[in-house]
Order: sequence, then C-alpha cells, then structure tokens
Amino acid sequence: MPNVSKAVLTVGLAILTALLGYSFFNEPNTVKVQRLGLVSDTAAKLVFLSDTHLPSANEKDVLRLVGSEKPDAILFGGDGCDASGADCENFFGNLSEIAPVYAVMGNHEYYGSKIPDAAYLDNSKTAVAGATICGVTHYGPKKVSGCDISLVHSYANAEYANDSRLVLVGHSHGGQVEIPFVTQSLLDTFLCKGCGTHRQGEFFDSGTRIYVTSGTGSFFFRQLQAHLNARFLHPPEIVVVELQPR
Repeated sequence: MPNVSKAVLTVGLAILTALLGYSFFNEPNTVKVQRLGLVSDTAAKLVFLSDTHLPSANEKDVLRLVGSEKPDAILFGGDGCDASGADCENFFGNLSEIAPVYAVMGNHEYYGSKIPDAAYLDNSKTAVAGATICGVTHYGPKKVSGCDISLVHSYANAEYANDSRLVLVGHSHGGQVEIPFVTQSLLDTFLCKGCGTHRQGEFFDSGTRIYVTSGTGSFFFRQLQAHLNARFLHPPEIVVVELQPR
C-alpha cells in the first residue's frame, strides 16, 4: 500500500507540474488566429485585438501575426497599456506602421495611458476599408447605429451596439484560466453581468452577432507579465475579419 500511495503521489505531482508548465510557459505564448467573415460592398481584411496590457511577454508574436495578415486596418478593443513608456510606444508605433489603428476606450485607458498612434472612436463612427466602424466608450457609453462593425470593450455595453452587423468585444480575457463552473461565476459576479456566460467566442444575443476575444495580455501577475503569464484553455488570440463582397 505505501508503494501504491507513493506512485499515486508521483503521478499526481507529474501531472500538476505538466499543467503548470503548460499554463505558464506554453499557452500564454501561443497566440492563435481566429477568422470571421462579414459580407460587405468591398473586399478587405481587418484585424481585431484587445487587452494587450503592455508590457507583455508575447507582444513580438502578436506584432508578427498581425503583420503577416497584411490588414487594411487594425481595430483595437481597449486596455492597451498598463503603464506608459517604451513598451507601449514601440508596440503601438509598430502596429500603426502595419495599418491604421482604430480604437475604443477600455477601463484602463481612463486611469492608465491612452494608446499612441490610434484614432479613438468615442461613441462615434467612421468609414474604414468600405465598412462603417463604430466605437462604444467604456464609461459613459451611448447608443451607436448604422454600424457594420462596432468595438465595445465590455460585454456589459454590447447593448449600445445591438443594431450592428458584428460587435467585437474584449475585457473578459476569456476568463484566462478555465475552471469549470468557477470561472463563469467569478466573471459574471465581479467583472460584469454576462462577462462569464459570454467569456469567449461567437454568440447571438437577440439577433446581434457578437464575438468576444480572449485578448492577448494578462490580468494575472501584472507586475511580472513582461516575463510571466498564465492561461489555461483560453489562449491569446487575434481576430481576422474578412470583408467579402456580396
């Protein structure tokens, strides 16, 4: 019996070590590409990303992937920089060299640093690559209409863009670490109503098409995230929206 107990403990420790290694060193640095299609008058490619929370260990991979898509424009869902400085300026400077950047205010932009080299859509809209892009600001949101695509930082404000053809949302990080039943409950309770239930992926809410991204940065270990991050079953991602002619 002691040998059996020792074997079980050894196997358990091995599994725990593997899960921790995967969660801290593999998944956070494996940036995925999610693709969505949207019928439009013209063909174009847009890249949506959110919640970089710079500085972040995967920022070079994010830039590489965005650049490889050769987008006509970049849409940013808020929470760009946890601190102003070279990391923030370099990342968004390099991003704007790939394509024009259109952004919406996240909660971090209000008490942190607004991202440089971006055109902010504060409850407003603009024409981008043949599509009408709207932005709903995080605090003081107002209804936007006549939008092909709307940027909304938090799912709690998606209702302000409910006549848009596609609503792109950030803020939840997908929950970042998936613990059955626990992650959803925590997000719905402490982040926003619906943030856990709709923490990542494509949803239809009262007929509105919504995509919630897992973002690329971290709300865990913020003081260390330039070197250390943690994710489990919610890898970082960028979202490619391909506008397809009718």
